[in-house]
Amino acid sequence: MKILKSLIIWICFIPAAILNGGLREYVLDPAIGQKWALPASGIILSGLIFLITWLMFPRLIKNSTRKERWLTGIVWTLLTVIFEFATGIPGGNSIAELLAAYNPLTGNLWLLVLATTLFSPVVAGDKYNTSNFGRTGYSIFSDTPLSNPYKARVGKNAISAGQPLNSPRERKICRTASGCCRHLPTP
Repeated sequence: MKILKSLIIWICFIPAAILNGGLREYVLDPAIGQKWALPASGIILSGLIFLITWLMFPRLIKNSTRKERWLTGIVWTLLTVIFEFATGIPGGNSIAELLAAYNPLTGNLWLLVLATTLFSPVVAGDKYNTSNFGRTGYSIFSDTPLSNPYKARVGKNAISAGQPLNSPRERKICRTASGCCRHLPTP
């Protein structure tokens, strides 16, 4: 399921890349010339890829491990290269023209785009820390997993790990910055 969700995110890169190409062709080339439009376009596309990943990855793929995020980045990078050649060759580009995009001395920052594609799932997943507190049942007070992520111990009036939240001792749920729930006694 995580692989399918990660493919949804990767597919969102395609329209972003097409729009970026149109921006380069119709806006940047006439305004600043091809010498500067090509690197600017590479930077813009890298930013778009990172932004899409930053916004979508933690929301679609929860509780991913660092290894899974690295694997996602590698798969996305390979898919991007395959897609580039699969659409470029039938589109009339030669292999030499496609390989020229990998030379940053020509002003093309395609390698930056690929690096961003590789690293963005790792960075986005680390930022939201989807495998730590709250979502997987870790207490904000220790690294010990709880038996249930919706129950936590707080001070003298603690809810025991086995006590359900819908008991007569109703509690308020307080969301902290880390996204973890603490259950405090009602006044």
